[in-house]
Amino acid sequence: MPLWLTLPAAVLLVVVLLKTAATLALATAYHRSQQRRVAGRDGGADLSVSVIVPAFNEAVTIEACLRGLAHQTYENLSALVVDDGSDDGTSATVTEAITRIGGSTPIALVRKNNGGKASALNLGLRMTSSDVVVCVDADSVLAPDAIERIVEPFEDRTVGAVGGAVKVADSGTLLGRQQAMEYIAGLGLQRAAFAHINAVQVLPGAISAFRRDALRSVGGYSSDTMVEDFDVTVAVQAAGFRAVVQPRAVAHTEGVASLRDLIKQRRRWTYGGFQVLGKYRRTLFTDDVGPLSRLGLPYFLIFPWVDVAISAIFLTGFATYAAMGLVGRFAVYLLATAAIAGALNLYAIRMTGESARLAGYGSLQPFFYAHVLTFATVVAGVTYALGRSVTWDKLERRGLTVGDDRPSLGAVATTVREARPAA
Repeated sequence: MPLWLTLPAAVLLVVVLLKTAATLALATAYHRSQQRRVAGRDGGADLSVSVIVPAFNEAVTIEACLRGLAHQTYENLSALVVDDGSDDGTSATVTEAITRIGGSTPIALVRKNNGGKASALNLGLRMTSSDVVVCVDADSVLAPDAIERIVEPFEDRTVGAVGGAVKVADSGTLLGRQQAMEYIAGLGLQRAAFAHINAVQVLPGAISAFRRDALRSVGGYSSDTMVEDFDVTVAVQAAGFRAVVQPRAVAHTEGVASLRDLIKQRRRWTYGGFQVLGKYRRTLFTDDVGPLSRLGLPYFLIFPWVDVAISAIFLTGFATYAAMGLVGRFAVYLLATAAIAGALNLYAIRMTGESARLAGYGSLQPFFYAHVLTFATVVAGVTYALGRSVTWDKLERRGLTVGDDRPSLGAVATTVREARPAA
């Protein structure tokens, strides 16, 4: 490889190795601290809990979500579905499902005019008097003990928010399994690592819990960014509460079905993240929100562009070797990259107890999947820099079917519209 390409590649390799080592060390320490929790302690057994499920055109997904809620092991629990102006029969599906699925969790339904996810969540927040509010996406299915687990950290009065672990249901496709591995080895490990240093940037919309008073103290969810979960996580910590992660509180979700939808999804996430950084820009590299300001938010500002640079060097290197007729030499680099990714994936799988077969699919990420994500980052960054808006596009949904073990994807593909942010 030419010197002009070798030097930046070497620098980035060192940066990535250091980041990976730090992430693994911190995530391991966090998981061990979770495992050392005293067995049998009822961390939140005396707390009342309300689950809020915002739903806009979720007729395909909502019943599986409600089935997961109806059979939770936590007793002091109720659920509220907020239909945000759906026109696909979501409310009728909810009403029929409540009657059909039974279970021990009382589930209520309220309808409102479409105003966006944040407004739906805030309506639910105003309607509840429970100690803890758990927000769950309508396309997610909770494990039976998810609520029981996610409430445990609230035994610490400084904790204002708790995020669970999100796992992608196996779609049987290469894309779906790479997403599943990304959630385990990428998002999951990273979130645990930042939790260990009290610098959690974002808790997942699929399953997040809040002390009700903490959430109300920041005015609930904000609608001025596209990533209300990221925004509210920062706001709660800025108000003086801690945000932590509970890896044992699991929500299963459906991965996107196509590369086109993957790019749309990640472009929206990244663009929204830049909005949050802009909103809290005066706190960056300060002590205003502790480690979150010093490390958590700056990480999101810097490292997506490190990944973009890695992709650029990777693709440039491949093109250079191909032009020189030395693709075989580049193949050695590809195999080494796959080996490193595979080792990281196996470590993450061992830590989380997932199926080892996913590691092989994750090893393919450096060849294509990772470059799709960095492309979405570039598009989002350019769009944000130019002051252009990003809309909420359609995503294909197939729906999750709740089985005896874990949810699986339904057989029928359906396209649903997502709510646009309120004007």
